[in-house]
Amino acid sequence: VPSLGLAIILGGGLFWFIRDHAAFHIVAVRVYGTERVPQPELIQLAQIDGGTSLLRADVERIRARIKRHPWIREALVRRVYPNELEIIVYERRPTAIVASGNAYMIDSEGYLLSQATPAEAANLPRLVARLSHTAALGERLTEPAIQAGLRLLSQAYDSPFFRDTVIS
Repeated sequence: VPSLGLAIILGGGLFWFIRDHAAFHIVAVRVYGTERVPQPELIQLAQIDGGTSLLRADVERIRARIKRHPWIREALVRRVYPNELEIIVYERRPTAIVASGNAYMIDSEGYLLSQATPAEAANLPRLVARLSHTAALGERLTEPAIQAGLRLLSQAYDSPFFRDTVIS
């Protein structure tokens, strides 16, 4: 019993030492899958300090922070031993423009992505609606008119008749 207690204490101390050892400090964060969101912005959202140990990094919390970005649909975060973190993101794709005062891009699920530039507004179908409230970026628009318009666009894009046709 005393030797088992000593082994547990030594094992815990060894784990405590290894967990904070400099060999496990994150030295590289690799980001994959970004097109619209700059990689430095995602790394800043992840809130990873230079002295953070890979063994102490909470990958679920990092993932949740990254998913708060309006353009990020899904994120995967994984440890690459001994000292790297890998972030894979799947961005939302703009499907239409919601014109309610200002022109905003939304994806096929109705998530508000960002304000549309004139070039972007010219290349996407426009849904004109009165929103019941001022929506924030990243919020899902649930107004029936917006959802119905997105369903019609989806059906048109899936139809062979409209294949290779720009819907405006």
